[in-house]
Amino acid sequence: MATRKGTFTHYTGPISGLTSTSSPGFLFLSTYIAGIDALDRSSPAAKKLHEILSPTATFTNNGGESLPLSKVELMFGQRAGMLEKFEHGSPVTCWDLETEGGGREVILECASKTVFKADSKKEEVKVAECLVVKLEKAPEGKGEAGLWATELRVYIDFGAIHMKGKELMDLAKQGK
Repeated sequence: MATRKGTFTHYTGPISGLTSTSSPGFLFLSTYIAGIDALDRSSPAAKKLHEILSPTATFTNNGGESLPLSKVELMFGQRAGMLEKFEHGSPVTCWDLETEGGGREVILECASKTVFKADSKKEEVKVAECLVVKLEKAPEGKGEAGLWATELRVYIDFGAIHMKGKELMDLAKQGK
């Protein structure tokens, strides 16, 4: 049986419910989600990511290859060109777990919502998502609530998003 020292905080509700009085991990999470959801990569929310992520932070999707922020930022740019909307929907369920040494681990379960620019019907593609973020103490002037992310792991089934993208590409080829 595995045990973990420390305590945890649990929250279920809208992301907007994570306020300035929330736990340190939830403060980080609300800033992170705003930055990830921002399609305009020059927006203040998107730029804030560089303050709350360690320069060596890695991103891993579905247990695959770990990528640095620079590669993930390129994907965000491509996403902005194809999508009209991307957001982590409500409600969310999340946990902020204290870890040894002053770090934290934040876990988020939600459904992300995607709307493609090319979709005349503007249908939302909803996909279940689980995010696990390892937080460590940040240097002075960096991070959120004194913490920044060093490792981010996302578990998501991209199938519905890929299917919608293929459907729109097929329609475009047919001239519809």
